[in-house]
Amino acid sequence: MESRRKRLLHERLLPAAAAWLSLAARISLSIALWPAPPATSGAARAAEPGSDQAPPAGFRRLFDGRSLEGWHAAPRLGVPPAPVGESAGPNKPPPAGPVSKLQREARGHWEARDGMIVGGQDEQRAKKPNGDDWGLGSWLMTDATFGDFELLVDARPDWPCDTGIYVRSTPLGQGYQVLLDHRGDDGDGVGGSIGFLYLRGIGGLRVSPYDFRWRLGDDGLPRDVEFAPGKQGVTRVEYAAANDDFRRAWRMNDWNRFHIRVVGELPRITIWINEVKICECDTAAIADPRYDPAAVKRLLGPRGHIAFEVHDGPAWRWGIGNVSRWRNVFIKELAGP
Repeated sequence: MESRRKRLLHERLLPAAAAWLSLAARISLSIALWPAPPATSGAARAAEPGSDQAPPAGFRRLFDGRSLEGWHAAPRLGVPPAPVGESAGPNKPPPAGPVSKLQREARGHWEARDGMIVGGQDEQRAKKPNGDDWGLGSWLMTDATFGDFELLVDARPDWPCDTGIYVRSTPLGQGYQVLLDHRGDDGDGVGGSIGFLYLRGIGGLRVSPYDFRWRLGDDGLPRDVEFAPGKQGVTRVEYAAANDDFRRAWRMNDWNRFHIRVVGELPRITIWINEVKICECDTAAIADPRYDPAAVKRLLGPRGHIAFEVHDGPAWRWGIGNVSRWRNVFIKELAGP
């Protein structure tokens, strides 16, 4: 009787077990044949820089990762929007007022920390005559000046931080800003812009066909961005990335690598973010009544400082206590001026 029960049990269980084994084999085969995830793109690899990379071939360190040797802080003083006078040397700062007096003394908060340059506004804040609360900005500039070069730098600003990378800059910050306005709308429908140009003190206008429209999540941080037709400045450049190109390149709330090439006395400036080309502008060909190439050439000359910016202004422009971070700052000087 017992052996008959065992035989019946085997007869019922064996087909079920075989069916389960067949199903398991099919599942394993399906998993094995499932398409592999796409290989990591060059842009994605470049967007995840190590905290202390070695300079690529031909480049050298501009920041040693431990100190601010070779750099100096300077106050972010107001300048006329365009070069003044025929000689057009570095313009004098404006007369002292309730904010500019404090601004003259501001050096910001700059430090080398954990392989990064960290920059923020002064702890002291000012009150404008209309009562607005005002943060005090500053520059961190290279001691040396540079002519033609390629620059690599990884940046990670908090939100909001209105910052930028300046090239061919005078000691007062007149020059070409590679925009890193990591902030929302300024109330005039313009919004922060990244990877295009602003001409500070050499025309006072933006060179970009777009205004940026940032969308924030419930945590107040940016989650997406869309382009709108530009409302300010020069909108025609030799090359401008489309919205999908920028969204593919830019890593929200993370490190991003800027690659900037500056060549020529009135330079052609090319900007890549995480190996995606964003902007190319021949500054000698900019056509705008506010931009006088001859006066700009006299003012800037063939060489200038490289600088990082901490913008002054209200908390919507630079959040109280926020910082911008920079690391892996490498330069390759090219034959030229």
